Amino acid sequence: LGAIPFLISSIYTGISVLHNSQESFDIPLHKAAVTDSLIVQDYLLSSSDDGSVTISRLISLSPPKVNTLKLYQSIGVARNLAFVHTPDPDVGKVAVSYDTGEIAIFTIDRNTGTKPTEPTTFRSTNSRINTFKFTEDGSKLLIGYFTGELVELDLASGTNKVLLKVDSWLNTLDINSRNLVAIADDQGFVRIISLATGKIVEEHKISATGINAIIFTDDQTVLAADAAGMIYQGRLAGSN
Repeated sequence: LGAIPFLISSIYTGISVLHNSQESFDIPLHKAAVTDSLIVQDYLLSSSDDGSVTISRLISLSPPKVNTLKLYQSIGVARNLAFVHTPDPDVGKVAVSYDTGEIAIFTIDRNTGTKPTEPTTFRSTNSRINTFKFTEDGSKLLIGYFTGELVELDLASGTNKVLLKVDSWLNTLDINSRNLVAIADDQGFVRIISLATGKIVEEHKISATGINAIIFTDDQTVLAADAAGMIYQGRLAGSN
């Protein structure tokens, strides 16, 4: 945020919390639970249980003061936010997912906080979206559903295809620069899928409980965290 690095947390009581190395700042944003928060181009974006998405310009942190505008409202829980840069450094894209299966995508620029544009909306599957992420070039979204489908959505054409279907909830996913997707589910499985072939490259059951978070720390290394509080690190087969 500006020149200061922050960690941001979403809180059930309707606030987002900004943390720097010295202090925490509570920012009230919604009357319902905050489900996700992002800092994008000096804006604070948040989604909520009540289906709303807000964009806020931070005026001050101590005491907290914001100018907040409702960016979007839809039916159901606004569950997750995702961001990707565009070739224009002053413009980004933000997506919000809903438990109805709806996805809304916004352009974020310098004018969004005062004059937001209408989003583009998609619904490829009528199922709760648990996790999603833009591909690196922003042309596609990878979406993990409560019903076990991993779906690739082409944003230009609006077409989608199911890459994988498992008999579990897909909880979390990440993508590396080699177009490998790591997905994890509520049964403790981590799977690596190639976007080029659509095939599973690796599959490992690493926990007796659900995996809640997964991330590539580099193209060969994956970190995962489960519901019991354990953190796991793995390297892809064939990497040094």
